Amino acid sequence: AFIFVLLYAGIATILRMDDWTHIVKMVVIVALFINFSLFITKVVIDTGNILAVGIYSALGTEASVPGVVGGQDLYKREISGNLVSAFQPQNFINTATSAGPLEGIVVFLISAIVNIAVAWSFFTIALVFIGRIVAFWVLMMFSPIAFVSVAVPKLNMFNTWLHMLLSQSFVAPVFLFFMYIILKVIENLSTI
Repeated sequence: AFIFVLLYAGIATILRMDDWTHIVKMVVIVALFINFSLFITKVVIDTGNILAVGIYSALGTEASVPGVVGGQDLYKREISGNLVSAFQPQNFINTATSAGPLEGIVVFLISAIVNIAVAWSFFTIALVFIGRIVAFWVLMMFSPIAFVSVAVPKLNMFNTWLHMLLSQSFVAPVFLFFMYIILKVIENLSTI
């Protein structure tokens, strides 16, 4: 790839299209960075994951079943149990059975719609997290190409690659942060 970039610099110099000194400087810098492209990509990914672990450890309570996640000292959290205990969906059914038949049907339909919406939301988030893993694989594979593209001004895809890397790296921390806020709001609603 560097040979083609240097060939491009030579042709651009002959045709007086670009300044060859800038291109050669970029080739030298990119040659240094390309060796560390996978490492740099993994550092950005790990930064997002470390932030997500910090937020995850503040979520919910420790699981009643002992165990660790991924062989680390990060204990499983009961996020869904806290959501259910704070939201208490069984109260909808109790309200539906104690009310008249028409009110019971309305409460049942509303609770069904709410449960379907919540299930759809978590299903969508699961697909986002699966897509995040696939995006990480692709971003790690194309990291050398992204760094090489900096040397060729017309083919520069580094900014697009970096934007995708940063946006995918911080999907988990943002999701867990909003999950933390939702849990705190629901827990405090029950005390009101």
